[in-house]
Amino acid sequence: MRLPRCAPPTRAAQEFGLPLLQPYLQSRGKDLRRGVNFAVGSATAMDPPFFQEIGASDKLWTNLSLSVQLGWFEQLKPSLCSSPKKCKEYFSKSLFLVGEIGGNDYNYAFFKGKPLDDAKTYVPTVAAAVTDATERLIKAGATHLVVPGNLPIGCSSTYLALHPGRRMPHSWMLYTACSMICLYNNVCC
Repeated sequence: MRLPRCAPPTRAAQEFGLPLLQPYLQSRGKDLRRGVNFAVGSATAMDPPFFQEIGASDKLWTNLSLSVQLGWFEQLKPSLCSSPKKCKEYFSKSLFLVGEIGGNDYNYAFFKGKPLDDAKTYVPTVAAAVTDATERLIKAGATHLVVPGNLPIGCSSTYLALHPGRRMPHSWMLYTACSMICLYNNVCC
């Protein structure tokens, strides 16, 4: 099977025979045994107190962080399996996608005007949150997980508009936050 280079995720899922997942927040009364999507746009790996600590809480668009999404997973588990053993069996046949998450943790800091050096100090904390979430899923029985790296956010049009004077000599690498994302991915691996 060959998908076009920019095939939308729904088309890719259909081509592989995967079900289109219900958003968890719109799933009341629906059968979720074939999957559910806990993702929330603008979500972060870190909880709101982290952003209060770094002075960026006024930039948060949502407080539905990764830990909240894991809480929803824990609430749903009893409707899917009746014991830890049955959950391990059920989840061992499931595919878990953890992310792409973590980018907004840096976005909010950058939108607040935090320098790259500050954002680099967040990498171990954000990476640990993603790692902890992944480990919780494995303990619940997940054996098939995809934990993608982060997108190259430093090259986005938003950052180019916010930081127009930070262009690098190479036209394709316009803002040094790209290197911060590489650091994030290396910590996660």
